[in-house]
Amino acid sequence: RQVATMVHCVDEMTRDWREGAAIEVVPALRRMVLVCLTRILFNVDSAPDLHRVWQPLMRTLAYIAHSAWLV
Repeated sequence: RQVATMVHCVDEMTRDWREGAAIEVVPALRRMVLVCLTRILFNVDSAPDLHRVWQPLMRTLAYIAHSAWLV
């Protein structure tokens, strides 16, 4: 079930990607991972709310990334 959910999620999130188009890979993959994980772990579609939670989430990740435990 998890694999099917991941495939569906990736298909949805890459549907609008066009050959030859420039993609900011890191933000795109972060969004993809977040949406896939919330669907798999909580059975919740977080995609519609990404615009609202994205900046606070990035600030949190930036704060955590400077912690010693990530070194």
